[in-house]
Formats: sequence, structure tokens, C-alpha cells
Amino acid sequence: MPAMNSMLSLFGVMGLIYLTDCVTWIKTRSFVFIFRFNRNWKTLDATPAFKTPVTGIRLLNPLPPLGKIYCCRLPALALAPIGIRPMDDSADPPAKLTYKAIRDLEVKGREIRINARRFCLCSDSVQAERIGGLVRAVWKASAQNREGLIRAFWKNAFDEQAARARLTQAAKPLGSLLFLCNGLFIYLFVFSPLVVLVLGLPRLLIPLAAGMLALALQIAYAYFKLHKKLYREAGEDRIGNVIKMAVCPPVAVRACDLITPDLLSDYHPLVVAHLLLTSDAYETFCQGTLRRLRYPLKTETEAEADDISIWQNGALLTLITEYIKHTTKIMDRTDVLPVPDQPENRAYCPRCLAQFTRSQGDCSDCPGIPLQPFAKMRKISAIRE
Repeated sequence: MPAMNSMLSLFGVMGLIYLTDCVTWIKTRSFVFIFRFNRNWKTLDATPAFKTPVTGIRLLNPLPPLGKIYCCRLPALALAPIGIRPMDDSADPPAKLTYKAIRDLEVKGREIRINARRFCLCSDSVQAERIGGLVRAVWKASAQNREGLIRAFWKNAFDEQAARARLTQAAKPLGSLLFLCNGLFIYLFVFSPLVVLVLGLPRLLIPLAAGMLALALQIAYAYFKLHKKLYREAGEDRIGNVIKMAVCPPVAVRACDLITPDLLSDYHPLVVAHLLLTSDAYETFCQGTLRRLRYPLKTETEAEADDISIWQNGALLTLITEYIKHTTKIMDRTDVLPVPDQPENRAYCPRCLAQFTRSQGDCSDCPGIPLQPFAKMRKISAIRE
């Protein structure tokens, strides 16, 4: 009996290790798309109880059939032909810079460092290398060529054909890897405990462990091949994850989650949403994207940085409007105003659509965004005037 209890405790420990790998971090300016049981994709937000203004966590589905997850991360800085600025307060000290003021630039992990100080903190090292390379190219370019480089970067982010091709490239090997991951889950947390409980033979520990290791190594090999094909330069991450899978087999169950998050990270979330979401969900996503650009937060348009943020928002709004016109008819319905959910609601936030019983002031969740009265309230005010 003590041996039996020890084995069951071992399965419990493996379960806890596995659950920690089911937690994903959702950072600000990031969009997460997850595959659901009913074969529909949806956007994923952080659990409200574990959400802060800059990040949050969410528990992914831990049970088979395991799905897929894609992440899109917007740049942590704003670029314009006249200069750059961080999109949050991660700079040391917070400031905007003209290109003439840049003396040196380096990428260190998630940090983009300018003039030996942290300028912005990216979501991960992959994004930091990509954005750091763009900033370096724009900085080195002549003044008349900078706008073209920035617009080309954003245009490439809306290359739907390239995004679709990357999905197609990974589809078949990802399907095979996902099959192995589901198989390892069943072996670890269904088959092995049942064998121990039914047969009651602790001596089966070694054969069960050998089978577990064989499956984990098979997954690690498949992961290594696919990761090298998709992310050739990320050798350090690849080797580290393979070692983890070999040493701790429960980690191998989430092998797909070590590949898919960055698969489409080079593309704008709107492109990924069009490829994955249903038409109704895509239209809702489009509306939210337009609102965020038309009503940027106060922290994104501080007085000293208006020129940079407004230029980038304008350039993005042009690209996004053109893309939406080609993919949906939602632009024909953007002027439709919301209606009150409750009779006492008098105004709404034009960015997040939250409703309020007060008719004046700023939205409590969107700094610097003034509330808009409902259409009925506008008519009443006009009559009184």
C-alpha cells in the first residue's frame, strides 16, 4: 500500500507540472487566438481576477483534444519619419527620440536599448530582434527614405498570402505532433494510473516509465525538426525545450504550444483574425480594431509625443481601412451607434463600448476618452437648447 500511494503521488506531481505548462501569459498589446472543441477559433483574454494593466494569465484547456494557440504582438514602440517613442512607461527615462539623438542601439533579450538605456520592453526576444532591426534600418536610412521603410514594414504585416502560406507550411507536421501530444496525455494520466490501480503492481513502474520516456523522446524529435524548419535562428530555445521534454515528459504534452504562439507573430492581428475566425467574430474584431485606432488612449498620445503616435495611427488606420474593405462589408455599418442596455444608462465609451449612468467625464477603463451620449440623449439635449 505505501508503494501504491507513492506511485499515485508521483502521478499527482506530474499532473501539477503539466498544469503549470497550461498557463499562458497574455501581455498588453498582444492578441491570442485559440482553437476550441467545436472547431471554431476565438480570441482569448486574461482571466479578470488575474489581469493587470500590463499583463494577465489564462489557463488553457488542459484536456484532450488539445488545441492550438497563435499570438500576435503589436510593436512596443511607435515609429514615424521624425522619430520613435515607447508605447508605455518601460523607457528609462520615458521619452521620445528623434533619429539624430540616437548614438547607439542594441537588442538585449526583450529590451531594445538606445544610448545605453532601456527604450522599450518587447513581448519576447523574437519581437525585440525584429523591431530592433527595423529601428536600426530606419535610423541608418536617409531622411527621405524613412517613411518608405516604415510603411513597407506595416504593409508586410498585412500580407495575407504570406501568412496563409506559413499556416499551410506548418499544418501537416503540427497535426502529427498534436496527435502524439494527445497520445502522451492519455498514456500519462489515463492509461498508466489505471494500470497501477487495477493491477496493483508497483513493479510496473519501470516499464511504464520506459513507455513514457519513449513517447516523450518521439515528441521531442518531432518538435526539434519542426521548430528548426520554422525558426532556424532560435537554436538556444529549441535545445532548451528538447532537454526539458527529455528530463520531464509532462512538458512534452504541450510541445505544440512551444511552436505555434510565434508562428504568425510577424503579421497584424487583423490578418490572423481573418484567417481563423468565423465571419461574425471577424467583423466584431474589426470593429474593435477600428475603435482602438480612432480613440487611442491618453497614454498613447501624450502632448510631447502627439506627432509620432498620431502619424503611426494615421498610417495604420489607412492600411486597416483598406484591408477591411477588401475582406468584409463592416465599413458600411461603422456609423451605427450603440443603444442603452438599461434605461438609466446615459452615455457610452466610444473605445470599449462600456455604458455609464453619468453623461459626462472620461471612461473609467480608457484614460482620456470622453464619454459620448446615446443618440436619444443627444436629441433631448438639442430640443432643450
